[in-house]
Amino acid sequence: MEISRRDTPFGTTYNPHSDASRGGAPGSVRIVRPHHPLVGERLTVESAGKKRVIVRLADGSRIAVPREWTDADGGQVQPSGVPVVCTSENLRDLCGVVDGIKKRALDGAA
Repeated sequence: MEISRRDTPFGTTYNPHSDASRGGAPGSVRIVRPHHPLVGERLTVESAGKKRVIVRLADGSRIAVPREWTDADGGQVQPSGVPVVCTSENLRDLCGVVDGIKKRALDGAA
């Protein structure tokens, strides 16, 4: 069954008539990602995969949240005084993207 999606400020909303749940999903999770509009909120889990957790919002809609942004695997809300925008791995990935763009720009200029 194809899942209908729509973007929201919180993530991707899934059609409520899509697959309900996969086995092994926790009953609820707390959003632990700093700066996320729902940080600290405990939400009911509809389904969970290795990378994403589908949670139900108060209005009944569903959104997909990266699993690492929740306490599903033991994550904790970080103090607001220590904002983490990205990890060192994210920065390395970004450097690779920038290097690729620079290389294409130089190859096109030659």
